[in-house]
Amino acid sequence: MKIGLACGFIVMCFMQPTIVQAAHEDERQSENHIWEIQRVSYHHVPIYSHDFNVWHHFIQKEKTCNVINKVRTEVRYCKVHDHMETNVTSEEVIHSHDH
Repeated sequence: MKIGLACGFIVMCFMQPTIVQAAHEDERQSENHIWEIQRVSYHHVPIYSHDFNVWHHFIQKEKTCNVINKVRTEVRYCKVHDHMETNVTSEEVIHSHDH
């Protein structure tokens, strides 16, 4: 049992410089990207809803507000490395009733 753990530790020690070197190579390659925007799209994603009270002609009413997140999705392509990347960002939070 102890021999197996020791062998695993030795293998990990020898593999680690290779992993670090591969990470540095990936960083160098990522600096040379030439991104072209392929597509930009907007989506509305419902988050939640909540109730709130409104006074109208001295009568209190309860309304439901639906909260929606406007999301921007950008698909980019790198010709140098022949791969794609997707960036998703939240543009704004929209309430169905202004309150």
